[in-house]
Amino acid sequence: MARPADLEFAAVPFGHPLYIVYSSGTTGRPKAIIHGHGGTLLEHLKLFLLHDDLGPADRWFWYSSTNWMAWNYGASVLLGGGSLLIFDGHPMRPELADYWWMVGDEGVTCLGTSPGFLLACQKQGLVPRQAADLGALRLGTSEFYAVIDEDEEITDSLVIHLEDANGGPGQLILFIVTRDGAGLTGEAAARIRSLLREQLSPRHQPDLIRQVAAIPRTLTGKRMEVPVKRVLLDPGAAAPAEPGETDALAEFRELGRQLAAAGDGPRPTTRKASAPRAT
Repeated sequence: MARPADLEFAAVPFGHPLYIVYSSGTTGRPKAIIHGHGGTLLEHLKLFLLHDDLGPADRWFWYSSTNWMAWNYGASVLLGGGSLLIFDGHPMRPELADYWWMVGDEGVTCLGTSPGFLLACQKQGLVPRQAADLGALRLGTSEFYAVIDEDEEITDSLVIHLEDANGGPGQLILFIVTRDGAGLTGEAAARIRSLLREQLSPRHQPDLIRQVAAIPRTLTGKRMEVPVKRVLLDPGAAAPAEPGETDALAEFRELGRQLAAAGDGPRPTTRKASAPRAT
């Protein structure tokens, strides 16, 4: 039985073995792969802090046995100050819905799962957002676009989340382009909020819905989420180098100045958001 003890740290070389993870064996016999301290640390810092943007306000959960790589992988959530949910039991017992209730009740913000488990939910007709309150989960912007783009009155949209460095919910801003430049009415804003509430969750409501003339995109057609976020946080930030993108960002840069002047926008040093909900 484990007993409390003080942690002991020892300096080791960059490539010193950390753990052995076996390949799946899909194309042959499983192979033992040695992972070193330095490489694993850098890779996991990249994945959790840059790709997943996990921080102290996050709780990560990926149901896994101790002999799967997800077990080793999950421990690195602590690098960003986040917390882990560890589950000892069967994910389908006593009922599938209990798993999702646990995820919601424990405030999980980042969830890893398997196609097999999701297929089991689908076969039983279980819809997670209907079975439990999953408002704490952070959805990617693609989920928002999948809902908003179905609205015939909206021709383009952009979702930007400005995080709160103090661990709060931050500020969620939805930018839309209306068909034929029609004005954004209170009725239209209510319809958009209703769509997001019904198809995602009650908590996935924008703090601000803002009509703009155009959504800036790269030369390949990708929404420019990162540059827009940058100029909202710091209106004086340098413009991107790609041709035609400077003018596309001008409207967002001006909004950043307005938010900063009103004290409603996050500053680049603290990124604290306190704007009330608005149409």
